[in-house]
Amino acid sequence: MIMNETGFFRLLWRFNAIGIAVALLIAIALSLFAVFIIATDIKNRNIFTHNVKSVDKGAKDKNHHSVEQRYTLGSPKNVSGHDVIYMPLNSVVTYDPSLFSKSTSSYTVNYAFFDITSLESYWLFYHRNFLIISMRELYTGSQKENNKVVDAYIYSLVKEDTNNDGKLTSSDNITVAISDPRGKSYTELLPSVRELMGFTKTRRNGREVLALTYKDNEGTHISLVLMENYKTIYKTDISFDETKEPE
Repeated sequence: MIMNETGFFRLLWRFNAIGIAVALLIAIALSLFAVFIIATDIKNRNIFTHNVKSVDKGAKDKNHHSVEQRYTLGSPKNVSGHDVIYMPLNSVVTYDPSLFSKSTSSYTVNYAFFDITSLESYWLFYHRNFLIISMRELYTGSQKENNKVVDAYIYSLVKEDTNNDGKLTSSDNITVAISDPRGKSYTELLPSVRELMGFTKTRRNGREVLALTYKDNEGTHISLVLMENYKTIYKTDISFDETKEPE
């Protein structure tokens, strides 16, 4: 009896191992297929030359240094709670100021999304004109308890050269935007602010709202946005006058 039970559990373990291996192979195959589909989409839509000037190999910057620019897709990542993966599109620029040294910088200019159920691939933007500083999750649950579900993505991006230094950098003012977990319904919430200090999801009158704190040239503010349609419903200043007592 003991031998039979031991043999049964060994057989069960083997089946479990085979199942796990098959699941991993399917996940890898889907990721590779997503990369192939998105790479084909890049070629068909010619996203690299839409409404923007390219920096080609052999070009020179204003200091007459050699410049080479190329674009690469980052590693695919899962959107927790959804059958979607996404990948950053990075611009990699290499400067060659001398014969003996090179410097390389990389920054994100777009995100590609791939719906595993519908096999649809699409871009956050149909151009690469913006510098995306960050893409942050707004979610419920937790990764630790294995019940994390992404509700939206919050983006900080640079659209304009606000400090007039001839380039888009993190020193320029940012635009704060939001999209749904699938990278759709992109909506700009805060145009041209100095800093996004933080955000959180809460409730007001039974409805889910997003609270954002930020700084602009006029001071520090808090803004409330309805999660159901991404519309701003309230904005107020945060006073730092500590001598004033609350009413």
